[in-house]
Amino acid sequence: IVQSTLLTCIFSAIHEAAHGHLFPKSSLNRIVGVVLGLPIFSNFSLYKFTHAQHHKCLGTTKDPEGSHEVCTFKEYLLLYVSSARGIKDNFVTSYEVILGKCKAKKNHGQIKTDATFVMLSYACALAFCASQFSVFISLWGMPYLLYILLISRFTSIPEHYNCSLSKSCFENTRTIISNPLFRFLYFENNYHLE
Repeated sequence: IVQSTLLTCIFSAIHEAAHGHLFPKSSLNRIVGVVLGLPIFSNFSLYKFTHAQHHKCLGTTKDPEGSHEVCTFKEYLLLYVSSARGIKDNFVTSYEVILGKCKAKKNHGQIKTDATFVMLSYACALAFCASQFSVFISLWGMPYLLYILLISRFTSIPEHYNCSLSKSCFENTRTIISNPLFRFLYFENNYHLE
């Protein structure tokens, strides 16, 4: 659970780097975002692009991160099931970007470079898995699955849970009261306003 929580903290740092909040220089935010993205197979430049679109299109059906109008507990639980698709989607998206099938016109070169790094990260993980299966599963495989399937959803979905599909940032997002440890680990992301 601790390692899964740390992987979620890594994603929170990537989120902050995508917004340019970790360092004053954008190049340093990019380098750190790319490196931190490798253990969780995240293409930093593609995430930065799609997350900017998320902020631009939140409350509409054009939101690339999906509709956040989740009104029942059952719909909320279904989001956990969709997390499993994220593992496959990260791989497929990276593969397609390398083949030149990228919809993003802006920063296409950086997105393609990051996709290459992500694919190399997949290759390293598979090689390590093949040579040290039990070590791989206990130190990275299970924590990664727990991160992707449970903990990341636990920390990120509530910011939009039961919010309306609206252009108003006061209706489509929320701030969550939390403890000091959570706020520190997740870069104060519980204070959320799109």
